Amino acid sequence: MVKTAAVVILYYPEQLLEQNLKSYIDHVERVYVIDNTETKTYNNTLPLTDFQINYIPDDKNDGIQNS
Repeated sequence: MVKTAAVVILYYPEQLLEQNLKSYIDHVERVYVIDNTETKTYNNTLPLTDFQINYIPDDKNDGIQNS
């Protein structure tokens, strides 16, 4: 069985983030969410209790090549 994961890079994410995650979370084993937002000014509604989601706060924007 092939294991798959998804990586999502955030930078001031939009309100549709949770809806977007739900659209593919059942198709992968794990989702890594890397948050490059310097200041958390949004309402974080990520279902962080979901064991499939690994939230990684980076708190800076070094560009996607460094995420």
